[in-house]
Amino acid sequence: MYVMLMLPMTVYRIVLGHGVVVL
Repeated sequence: MYVMLMLPMTVYRIVLGHGVVVL
């Protein structure tokens, strides 16, 4: 349960970070 919550958060963070870096 905790992992399932943490995984999407990490992925979202990486995607968001990539978007910021690209922009």
